[in-house]
Amino acid sequence: MKKALLGLVLAITVSTVSAQALWGGAPIGASPAEVSRLLPEVKDTSAEQRAQEQGLLLEIPRHELAGQDFLVSFFFEDNQLQRVVLLANPGSTERARAVTQELGASLRARYGLDVGTRSRRSEVREGSVDRMWLFRRMSIRLQLLNDMSVRLTYSAESPTPTPSRGL
Repeated sequence: MKKALLGLVLAITVSTVSAQALWGGAPIGASPAEVSRLLPEVKDTSAEQRAQEQGLLLEIPRHELAGQDFLVSFFFEDNQLQRVVLLANPGSTERARAVTQELGASLRARYGLDVGTRSRRSEVREGSVDRMWLFRRMSIRLQLLNDMSVRLTYSAESPTPTPSRGL
């Protein structure tokens, strides 16, 4: 009986650990209702917002991060959370760069070195900030847009197969 109970506890623990959180504790694949339960400050988006941004169902209008207010948007596909986007407009180029630098240092401390910009050169405008980290089943992308807006995107990534090298 003890072994059966221990097995049940382990199975429940493994199933909860396997759901990787994208942002704020909301796991990849969570439903809008699950995200709302986990993050009580989440609000439904308007019909107009949903029409403009496919999959945008929930948002947090104001969340402070790095001393700056961010709009947090939750994007779903087939009612499963796939992407969380944080967007801030600090008001000046200097403040936007400072927030980007602080977030970059924090992400580097948590996820390690970013994927080199050199390997993604075709995607990155010269002189801009566009950094990406890959962690387990997600990507994290930090961008400074037009020297004024800071965007931080957490996305679920489908695993890419490793090409066979042959024998």
